[in-house]
Amino acid sequence: TDTKTFDTRIVVSDKKINGEYTDNWTKFKFNNYLDVDGRFDAITKIITFKNNLFFFQPTAVGIASVNQRSLIQDNQPGQLVLGTAGILSRYDYITDKSGSENYHSIITSDDYIYYADKRRKRFNKLVPGKEEAISVVKGIDSLLFDLSWNNVRCGFDKGYNEVILSI
Repeated sequence: TDTKTFDTRIVVSDKKINGEYTDNWTKFKFNNYLDVDGRFDAITKIITFKNNLFFFQPTAVGIASVNQRSLIQDNQPGQLVLGTAGILSRYDYITDKSGSENYHSIITSDDYIYYADKRRKRFNKLVPGKEEAISVVKGIDSLLFDLSWNNVRCGFDKGYNEVILSI
């Protein structure tokens, strides 16, 4: 048999309903998916953070729009909500110059997403709408450049509010 792997595809299950007989999160319909740009290689990790769905590729980071709605103001009290037809209707890239190849090098803290970029040998954080190379800002960029980036692990210590980076 001819088997194809779609490593740039985000697949959506049915919506969860309380009291259902079978778990809808195990049902995947044929056309409920979104293919992101394959130029940036396979998806490394998908995470939800602050009601957004982020996806990481080796050379890019993006946000997938899930059930995107638009609020507009009219002359009536309250707001008018416009919806879109698809569950995953579009995606946008935050950066196409930085990404992560390692699943274990992408973590979330209370306020930010941190990730290690093996290709550029930098440690980055996502701030709303953009990425920031904190290894450059903190002045440790030259120390990280000489290290082997084959096995990168990251963690977050909630007790001390610290990010732990192991290379």
